[in-house]
Amino acid sequence: MPVTTAADINIAYDDNNYISTSDNLSTFASLSLASDSSSPQVSAACIRLLESTYVPALAALPGTTSFGAVLSAPASDGQTVSIFDLTTTSCIKSFVEHTDVITALGNIEKLGGNYAQSLLLSSSKDGTVKVWDARVPSAASSLTVHAAKQAPLLSLDICQSDGCLLAAGSELVGDEAHIMFWDVRWPEKILHIHSSTHSDNITCVHFQPPAKRSGEILLSASSDGLICTTDARQSDEDEAVLQVGNWQKSVSHCGWMGGDGNGGVWSASDMETLTLWNEELEVAFDYGDMRQPKIPGTWETNYIIDGEWLSSGDSSLYDSDALGIWLGNNSGDFALCTPGEVDHSLRLQRMFLGGAKGHTGIVRSVLYDKKNGCIVSGGEDSTIHIWPVKDDGAADPVDEDGDAEMMRASPPSKSPSSPIRKRKHEDPEVVNKKGRRGF
Repeated sequence: MPVTTAADINIAYDDNNYISTSDNLSTFASLSLASDSSSPQVSAACIRLLESTYVPALAALPGTTSFGAVLSAPASDGQTVSIFDLTTTSCIKSFVEHTDVITALGNIEKLGGNYAQSLLLSSSKDGTVKVWDARVPSAASSLTVHAAKQAPLLSLDICQSDGCLLAAGSELVGDEAHIMFWDVRWPEKILHIHSSTHSDNITCVHFQPPAKRSGEILLSASSDGLICTTDARQSDEDEAVLQVGNWQKSVSHCGWMGGDGNGGVWSASDMETLTLWNEELEVAFDYGDMRQPKIPGTWETNYIIDGEWLSSGDSSLYDSDALGIWLGNNSGDFALCTPGEVDHSLRLQRMFLGGAKGHTGIVRSVLYDKKNGCIVSGGEDSTIHIWPVKDDGAADPVDEDGDAEMMRASPPSKSPSSPIRKRKHEDPEVVNKKGRRGF
């Protein structure tokens, strides 16, 4: 079917310093401030980590006032999953079992059918997925599953409807990249493996929200440019694959749209491009390079951080159903952008300022904690920032200077700073050979 792309549309600047299009052109590529956008926010609290520590992933701990963060130090000092309290900004606990780069972080309210709200899951290049329970005194993992042949794992998700079905995507091993499935009630055995869905690193796996078919449809994406949906319960891979979209771009992020996954799929590439797909994984709209639309003097995008579906119940952040795309720039600013439902024009909803009261470098991860009404961000500047979200966009300081210091048992050595923005599963000391930069 015909596809309208932002790249096909010429952009002109109007007198108000907003990007707009002339009257005889579509408005698809425009970027403007939303009419009800709030004033730019400054951070209310800062957790300062040890030097050279990156924060590539964040996850909420459901039912608590805590969150989990992956702290990525130079390779010699390993990786940790740490839990912080939003109220005190103190580090509650750190888990250090992984022996290689931690590549993804998730959470679960009901593991194996049992309610246990304080659980995190992490995948690693050491070939394991581990479950962490913040409630127990021990700093050991509560459950571990092992990849076949210790294949390095890059992505994970768990089916939220029953808390049993776990999926993880691997690096390319030989000439195969694997999606592995486990039932966490029997973690010692892999249920089945899909090895021909993708032909390169599997960068994303996401179960469909549980409102549809019990949430057992898996969305996966890869460096091979394919975006696929599969029946996760089906062991026969030929029968399992439902839809395939070929983007011909290395996919860095993707996700479901719509509260029940019925709204299609979004994807972002290594080259900072963004595309929306329908349920059949046909391209619905291609935004092209997200670094092109800008609001001079107000906002310019250097990279895509991530995306998520915002429901109308999240009134503290946005008052209608929409896809939210988190964008960042090299100054440490980041912003929430939403595509228009009809015209696909981009609207800047909120901005979060870097600098003295924010990040001073590239922002690697953003967590919107709906229950606690705040946004948490982590970056390459060895800090985590907390931004309370109100309807008026204001942020109240937690204390006088908004700072909290955090120490770890194994301090990282210095590593040279790099302008290269790496994927969440890359080691801080590894230079991206593709030359992908956070411009």
